[in-house]
Amino acid sequence: MYKGIHRETNRRRKVARNLNHSRRETMKNRFFAGIIITCMVICMICPMVAFGEMSKDMVKATHFNVALAVDGSPSLVGKKGTDPNGVRYEAVELFMGLLTDKGNNVGAIVFNGTDPLALNTGLNEASGFKAKNEILQQIKNTGIDKYTDVGTAALEAVNTLKNVKNDMPSVVILMTDGKTEMETDDKLNQSLANKEKAIEKANEYDIPIYCICLNKNDSAATEEIKEIADRTSGEYVEVKNAKDLKKAYMSFYELIYKAPSTSEEATIGNKGYIDKTFYVPDKGVEEVNLVISSSGELKSIVVTKPDGTVLGASDFGDNIVKTKTFNLIKIVDPEGGDWNVKVKGDKGTKVGFNIVYNSLISADIYVADAKKEYELDSSLEFHATLLNDNNLVTKEEDYDGYKAQLVIKNKATGKEQTVNMELSEKAEEGFVAERKFTEAGAYQVYAVLKAEEYEEKTKTIQINVAHGAPTPVSEKLKFTKLVFPFSKTQIQVDLSQQFEDADTPADELSYSIKSNGLKNENVSLDGSQLTISGKGVGSGKIIVECTDPLGGSGECIVVIRVIHMLPIIAIVLAVVIIVFLALKGIQDRKARNYRFNGNIEFKILPVNDDGSIDRYSSEKTISSIEPVGPFRYSKKLSPYGEWKDFIKKGSRVDATAKNNEVVIVLKNRVYEKTNNKFIGIKKLKMRIGQTKILYGKNKNDSRVMVISVSHEGFNDW
Repeated sequence: MYKGIHRETNRRRKVARNLNHSRRETMKNRFFAGIIITCMVICMICPMVAFGEMSKDMVKATHFNVALAVDGSPSLVGKKGTDPNGVRYEAVELFMGLLTDKGNNVGAIVFNGTDPLALNTGLNEASGFKAKNEILQQIKNTGIDKYTDVGTAALEAVNTLKNVKNDMPSVVILMTDGKTEMETDDKLNQSLANKEKAIEKANEYDIPIYCICLNKNDSAATEEIKEIADRTSGEYVEVKNAKDLKKAYMSFYELIYKAPSTSEEATIGNKGYIDKTFYVPDKGVEEVNLVISSSGELKSIVVTKPDGTVLGASDFGDNIVKTKTFNLIKIVDPEGGDWNVKVKGDKGTKVGFNIVYNSLISADIYVADAKKEYELDSSLEFHATLLNDNNLVTKEEDYDGYKAQLVIKNKATGKEQTVNMELSEKAEEGFVAERKFTEAGAYQVYAVLKAEEYEEKTKTIQINVAHGAPTPVSEKLKFTKLVFPFSKTQIQVDLSQQFEDADTPADELSYSIKSNGLKNENVSLDGSQLTISGKGVGSGKIIVECTDPLGGSGECIVVIRVIHMLPIIAIVLAVVIIVFLALKGIQDRKARNYRFNGNIEFKILPVNDDGSIDRYSSEKTISSIEPVGPFRYSKKLSPYGEWKDFIKKGSRVDATAKNNEVVIVLKNRVYEKTNNKFIGIKKLKMRIGQTKILYGKNKNDSRVMVISVSHEGFNDW
């Protein structure tokens, strides 16, 4: 029976211990998981990341991610509307038609003050006529409504593009007639706040916003729209008629895609037709877009290939777009050579020809033995080369039909000179021209490569002769400003300390702002002192230029990262409250579910002469222990009478959930006999069902203290 009771007691101890351990580990895991998640949230809220910058290399992109944001407010329509004839739809159709047949992603947004936006298609692949037309029809079918929410539309457009996973560049084209107008002041303020967020994110993710301001009746809020373009390195165009709008979309397309184009206008005479010849290079041109506009109805358009084959409308299938004001014919994979387009119509009809090349061809320029500075009377060898899909052209026949000119401009005087270039004997060196510089100064140099109407222009490089141009100490300066509630942002940069020029005294250098991603009212430049200050300063980048008297210049990017502390403070306080409540909950739960349940007995017993212990003497029993914290329950011992010979005042009993133990702190008054040796005890740990015999400080004392723990465990296991 004794063995059975013993086994059952041990079983209960084991179960209690395992259950306690399991609950303890679960609570610990949850607690630390919560702390980790909280830290991650705070880190996500306070990222100290710098804004990116636009790539300066010569990589030419032929495919893009494009978000079209089109105004759908009432001010567009009606007799006094800024676009009563819906020319904006034709302009969008033209832009869509110019896109390469495959490879572009397009998203469409229509905004008119509704929440959510009246239309947001998300970003979709726009390959083929059908896909492009579906996007266009969605824009057309979205109705006109009450208000103009420019900020929300711009933000949604940027958000649509910022997380795109492909390697193609992204742009936003925003078309509106003006000023943000909303139903309430709260909605107006939210729209303006969204505009600021859109500009910040556009700068952060290198997404320029191209803005078209519809202003037929001179009633548009041009400044608001221009600001968006200026602060995101985009372009701004104001249009007052259908012709201007088409030109705007054409120019934007050419800017974005770096697409070469030709333009010509003529009037149909007595012959009843006009024809135009245009050249297509043998390699590198994916598509040719013929955009033909006219003042009257055209009778026919006929295209003739270099081999003499005549193509009619049926030969182009879906690659023809016809509207009220223009016809677009897309020639896919054109063969190289001279093409011809003949247009028939009534005498006196004015016809405009725009030929836009979707080309993989680009051009580059470099100087043999390039240096930062050249001596006076240096003779420099310039090379202008062709690239096909950003790869250097290395075959002589690929340069057939091309001519090249070198353009040199003195930055200080504005004097410009054009030099013909000759094709090198080594095709990989492209066109070559030598130029001797006899006058000190800074020069801008670029080259133009032309094959009949087809033209490619290189980047512009700076040549410094007999003096060194200002050089930035660091090409990028980063400032992070923590802004606390009710305080102003204040950042000052002494630009004279950021540029070096060995040839020019510091007081002769001049400074200018080339690009400003912040609000104009928050940025000022006084001499060399750049100041960013005021309330509501957002994050962005400023490109500053330092110029010497001879025209030499250098650039530096000032990156501003403003972190407003109010939301962070609120979140930190929330986290503290959550952690406090969690700890309190744990404490309350332990007090409720892990209350010590049982007896801890202290007995002072005499030792008989034969060494046995008299079990029937005085005793003190602790049956209840009060909680003093989330993980511990304690009670002080109050020695009295003969107790004081064994324990000191201040000693205590702790009952913990940890390992199902009772801890007794006795402060060195009692001793334990081990191997006939007395060992002083400071802290005694006992388990349920255990009994300990301890001796007083006087080793000759014939009394002992017996401590035993007996209880059912901790409640609710």
